[in-house]
Amino acid sequence: MFKYRFFQVILAIAVVMLIVSSAVFISFQGVNISEAEYTSEMTGRTFETDEADGSETALTEFEAWLEYSIIADGLKETGNNVDFDKGNVKLYDYNLTQLRQLKKVKDEAKRMMFLSVILLIIGFLAVKKRRMYECVVWGGVAASVIGMVSLILLAVSGSGIFYGVREMVFKGRYDVFFSGDDRLISLIPDNLGLRMFLIYTGVILAGLVITIIVRLISWRKTQPHKF
Repeated sequence: MFKYRFFQVILAIAVVMLIVSSAVFISFQGVNISEAEYTSEMTGRTFETDEADGSETALTEFEAWLEYSIIADGLKETGNNVDFDKGNVKLYDYNLTQLRQLKKVKDEAKRMMFLSVILLIIGFLAVKKRRMYECVVWGGVAASVIGMVSLILLAVSGSGIFYGVREMVFKGRYDVFFSGDDRLISLIPDNLGLRMFLIYTGVILAGLVITIIVRLISWRKTQPHKF
């Protein structure tokens, strides 16, 4: 029995890892914004600097969207040596470092997704004979608790990364996480933080619903047949 309990714990941990890492990874897909979605508010507020004489020229809406898309594409690339500075709007070192940190978070979430799938397969195969699937719900509930705790931290934090995320999500302020020394902040759509946050929350809730459905199905299969 100890062996089965052990694999139940492994299975529950794998479910937590899969839901949370999927939520983080999928939320980064929110950076993909089409030209049509890119708000007209960006027009005229973003400038390109001529390095020769230091003069600034206001970017058109399309040019601003193109510069933003180049930076966003860097978050989707694989590898450690991603160049976020391919566009005409040059980024300072601090913002480049912050972007690389965000990419690292996304990459780690992707690796955790892969690992959690392996653990899920191992766990399911181990408990399959006894149909001890209640641990799936444990994992789903635990992932939901983690999601709620992160919301509480967002609400009460007055400094640090959670404070920065809160300002991005609810106020559209990016100057807490990024530096205003270059034009990066003016390129980012105001609703990007909220967009990514809603995706993250949606995946967490979807994970909980799916785990409950799995548990209900497994519970019904364990009930005796009525003749």
